[in-house]
Amino acid sequence: MKELERVINNFPTQLSDGWELADGQKIEGQFNKIIVCGMGGSALPGRILSIIMADLYKSKLVKKYFPVIVSAGYELPPETDTDSLILCLSYSGNTEETLAAYKQARDAEFNIFCLASGGKLKELAQKNATPFLEIPAGVQPRMALGYFIGAILHLLTNSKIFNFEKSVKETAKQLELNLLNLKKQAQKISKSLKNKIPVVYASDNLAVLAMIWKINFNENVKIPAYFNEIPEMNHNEINGFEKLTKDLSVIILKSQTDLPRIGKRMEALAKVLIKKKVAVQIIELVNSPLLLNKLFAAVILSLGICHYLAEEYGIDPIPVPMVEDFKSLIK
Repeated sequence: MKELERVINNFPTQLSDGWELADGQKIEGQFNKIIVCGMGGSALPGRILSIIMADLYKSKLVKKYFPVIVSAGYELPPETDTDSLILCLSYSGNTEETLAAYKQARDAEFNIFCLASGGKLKELAQKNATPFLEIPAGVQPRMALGYFIGAILHLLTNSKIFNFEKSVKETAKQLELNLLNLKKQAQKISKSLKNKIPVVYASDNLAVLAMIWKINFNENVKIPAYFNEIPEMNHNEINGFEKLTKDLSVIILKSQTDLPRIGKRMEALAKVLIKKKVAVQIIELVNSPLLLNKLFAAVILSLGICHYLAEEYGIDPIPVPMVEDFKSLIK
């Protein structure tokens, strides 16, 4: 349990540390879309990057939109072409799906850049002279998000896509200043979730945060958890709260940047669920002009909640024995 606490305390510096890892490195060639190949925790940087790139374009900070497509599987998506940048992310370097995608991309002579802490992906990249950046080892993949994002944003900065240096360094500073408040908030929220199954909702624009919270509950607390996005769930999943809801606890992640109609839907959803005697709480995300700060503060908050819940349950949040057992069956 102390290991997760150490990760939380060090999380604000991951972004800046990741940034430094890519110092002097550059992505060669031209591209108009980014395909991120990764699984589990190693796919999360791609999902975060998708939000960042979409926000840049919507805010008119860049003239050209670079779509980010996350490929969580063995094969490259059909959108992949010679104008794509293939980012192969595998924290261990041994993820079989990502290795398969790397081979397919290399056979097609696509533009590839690999990031891993070592493993087979590092070996193949060095053997084939594929550009490679090594991520620090020693944590679980889901807890290395800052290293990946910091490094990728520096690579994109060096490639003249957009200069992320100020936002990365300012976010690292703000996270450090806010860390104690986030931990206190996490401890309070965790008490409301004891013996409950979390169901996490966020706006469609920030759905990845709900997904990350769900994953953190699964992997760090070893409990079922679910997520969805608003407004989509208002049209179908909301009907699932008629029966068998006594063990559920709904968390709605609300941002000041959500569309007004989304905010109204969140408030209405809370009222409807409370009428059905479902436990509901709306959590306001950090109000910051820096999207990166908002995203990473939410990640730290979720890790903190999981830390305190794992302590309450007497669970070591770091190992994932069921994943290892499953892998042994498919070798």
